[in-house]
Amino acid sequence: MQTHLKKVLVTGASGYIASHCIKVLLEKGFKVKGSVRDLKKVDISKNFFDNLLIKKILNFVN
Repeated sequence: MQTHLKKVLVTGASGYIASHCIKVLLEKGFKVKGSVRDLKKVDISKNFFDNLLIKKILNFVN
């Protein structure tokens, strides 16, 4: 895995396609910020990315 930690913003991050894009970006070494309309939907996404949130390479904003 590369560790360049370039930053990427993914809009609609709680969606199906975006979650898979986020996964690929994280695996390639990017630092990802995901925007969502409703922070309540982030809880579902957080379960999918739980270990990556701990590493501080993924966070969500609205």
